Amino acid sequence: MAVEEETEFEDEEDELSPELEKLQDQFQELCRRLKLHDKGFCDTMSSTGVKHPGPAPLTLAEEFEELGAQVLGVGADDDGALCLHFGLQIRKEHAETEAREERLQCFTNEENERAAQVLSALKLHADAAAVLSTSSPSDQKFSKPAALIRASLEDSRWDSVLLHDVPRHAIPADEDAPFSFLSLPDEAILHVLGFLGHIDVGRLGCTCIYLHSLLAQDDATWRQVQLRGRRHPPYPLEGSWKLAFTHSLGLDESWRQRRNQLQSIAHHSDHVSSVHLWKDMLLAGSGDHTLSLTPLFPRATPRGQNCHTTYNSVAGICVGHKSAVSCCQILNSSRAMSASVDGELRFWDIENIVMGYGTESRVVQRAPCLWAVSLNDPVVPSSLTFDTASTNEHSAGSYKIACGGSHPEFGVHVFDAGPAGVYPEVALHTAHAEVYQVQWARGVGAAAGRVFAACTDSRVRSWDLRMAYTGNDQGDTIAVCERGIVRCLQVEDNFLCTGSADGSLHVFDLRKMSEPLGRMRGHTDCVNSLALDLRLGWMVSGGDDGSVACWRVPSLRCVSRMTCPIGVMAVSMDHSRVIAGCEDSTLRAWDFDVDQEHFFDVQSLRTALGMIASKNSWQTAVTNSAR
Repeated sequence: MAVEEETEFEDEEDELSPELEKLQDQFQELCRRLKLHDKGFCDTMSSTGVKHPGPAPLTLAEEFEELGAQVLGVGADDDGALCLHFGLQIRKEHAETEAREERLQCFTNEENERAAQVLSALKLHADAAAVLSTSSPSDQKFSKPAALIRASLEDSRWDSVLLHDVPRHAIPADEDAPFSFLSLPDEAILHVLGFLGHIDVGRLGCTCIYLHSLLAQDDATWRQVQLRGRRHPPYPLEGSWKLAFTHSLGLDESWRQRRNQLQSIAHHSDHVSSVHLWKDMLLAGSGDHTLSLTPLFPRATPRGQNCHTTYNSVAGICVGHKSAVSCCQILNSSRAMSASVDGELRFWDIENIVMGYGTESRVVQRAPCLWAVSLNDPVVPSSLTFDTASTNEHSAGSYKIACGGSHPEFGVHVFDAGPAGVYPEVALHTAHAEVYQVQWARGVGAAAGRVFAACTDSRVRSWDLRMAYTGNDQGDTIAVCERGIVRCLQVEDNFLCTGSADGSLHVFDLRKMSEPLGRMRGHTDCVNSLALDLRLGWMVSGGDDGSVACWRVPSLRCVSRMTCPIGVMAVSMDHSRVIAGCEDSTLRAWDFDVDQEHFFDVQSLRTALGMIASKNSWQTAVTNSAR
């Protein structure tokens, strides 16, 4: 009897097998079709020509649900639940795709509406200009254009066009409407953006899609931002100035993260007292009475162009001073000037050296001295320091030279220098204070046309040489610190930066000099030199503590610091490198234009290895003492 029941059961199972096999084949076919809509699978099979067709359609979900109902009907509950789950997942993915497309369409509609508002604003500006051009000369008070703009303010579309939201009730009836930047023509907008700093341009480009699209399409604006800001590189990368600007942002990040490569250059036998970086040429003055001209790796031209083995080695020397060189400066591509502690000024012809440093010749040239003048008369101070200002942009040989030194009464003297020689102009009274550094104000602003002097009585004095001085006028004074010596200074536009013998740094706004904008003790010893570039927003300081600090100005926030084994006498900089002249006769150059992906900080590795070595030696000593 048991055998008969088992035989009936096997016969019943054999009758259901063909239906289950058919449902199983349908399930495998649906899974195969579903797999073709899997993006990961299509990406792996892209080499065979399989392309992702998009999300699975709703018809496939319906087929899974219909199959699931059939499977449940034959009693396979687990398999039926799996089919229904696949159908539910397809419907959920389809709903998410529709929602995403709907959001994208809404965003596109908003952008189209925004573009229509901008075009309407520009059309309004053109209508206003047409009304102004057809108005009579007696009606030149912009009344009709202002009326048109005022009428447009009643339209809600202008609320999103104005960069600065001005309440309408705040506009008097007899006043013009508030200025709208976006109402200007595209050429005017791009011209204004070209005169802004790189940070301001970036911020404005994020205010609206219209400005963003203008900046994305116009490469000339990025060229103006790059060149006016004195940013590196000063040439387009792959034909694009925007790409060059993007590379310069990587340089700013290298400054902040101290990502640089150090190279030491030893050319002198005594301390390096002065350095000046002009494009790719470095001029250094030393206590060995000589000056050296060293071509650095080219940055004024694209990387690799005219690259020869003579870079970072001496290309020319200037010989003639009878005492230590105290100050030096490259005036242009053909002239340089230097001063020594005995009060002698020399004017050098460096044209052959500057123009010929790209050749493969290793011969060190000697620059000829065009003229030399001794300023060691009892009435004239020793030329411990000087600075020059061009008196005529079209005349390469006309300069005003401000000299400062240790004269007990008249610490600053101004000379007219030209091809015929040097002639005294005026002597400036410093109230029995010696002068460590003088500088002409750079750029434009409240300090234009003035000369500044860092004095030993903790003050900075300035004179406006456009006025007549009798010789007893001590000029305007700025009290930098209560006690100590103002060792160095830098002036650009409306800002004055000073470094003192007590290691402190100060930043002043020359339009309001009652209190410094920033005060920081940046060094543990005397600050000997400053290098400032206000357009870049960077300042570098070097001191007797052997450190070279990089600061953000005018906030005076230290972002990075490099160290030297000995005191730093002079510093110079551009956007891609920092140069320091040290007491051990070595020039040290930090290059920030490094490969950011493969950069390796050797100095940090050496420090870490030194710490590990000291730790191992300490553990060894403890072990030996225990034994």
